[in-house]
Amino acid sequence: MLVIGYPVNYETICKFFNVNSDEGIDVEKLTKEKSELEFHSTDKGQYILGLEVKEARDLWDKFISVDDALILILQKKKLVKELFEKAKIDLSEFDLEKMESEPERVYNPPPYLISF
Repeated sequence: MLVIGYPVNYETICKFFNVNSDEGIDVEKLTKEKSELEFHSTDKGQYILGLEVKEARDLWDKFISVDDALILILQKKKLVKELFEKAKIDLSEFDLEKMESEPERVYNPPPYLISF
């Protein structure tokens, strides 16, 4: 799966949507209620907020040129940025949740290309 967005943890999603992380919120439901972003979960306590590049999902049967793939990625990046702005999510400072590593503090980062 190829996603444009941000890998974060539970607390960061709660912060993004201005809810108390101590309340045991269902962050998948919260994401759907508060935004048009997609919610994806990995098995390592990592959550991905963004949008899947569905057009590049199955490259075994349908080949896509590198140029077309880059255009799709850039279009999806633009849409992700618009959806984060529309949801009024503050990206000025937060932690990226890395798979099996320490979180990384970031400041106004562009959306990332994530594969899992």
